[in-house]
Amino acid sequence: MADALVEAVTGGGVKANIQVTATVETLAGLPGSQAADQQYGLPVSSQAVEQLACDCSITRVLLDSQSQVIDVGRARRVPSLPVRRALDARDRGCKWPGCDRPAKWCASHHLKHWTKDGSTDVDNLVLLCHRHHTLVHRGRRSSNQMTAGC
Repeated sequence: MADALVEAVTGGGVKANIQVTATVETLAGLPGSQAADQQYGLPVSSQAVEQLACDCSITRVLLDSQSQVIDVGRARRVPSLPVRRALDARDRGCKWPGCDRPAKWCASHHLKHWTKDGSTDVDNLVLLCHRHHTLVHRGRRSSNQMTAGC
């Protein structure tokens, strides 16, 4: 029921804006890396950061050893409106086998995550509803199993 509420409220649209601070090691999911800091929340794992990054706009801020800002990258919105329209037309809804959620209730998911050099284009994206997107990020099903029929 909670997943249905999230889908109804968000409609697969714009996500909330939160700040997550993570090391490069955490983003890479290296064993022993520290948890990421979430603004106004508890520390989160590298898997949680990956799931958040999948749905969000990202701005890179690099700090030196004295916590001075040395570089601020540009935000990346995933996906662009034309790419989203192409995904809606191609997938028509959640690509989880047997799921009937319409495209407007789904979010795009990188088959090869962009933090691991995955591109943000139609060939590397698939639509998943909130419930199934969460299951993929929790390791319940491989993203490659979502590509059937894409």
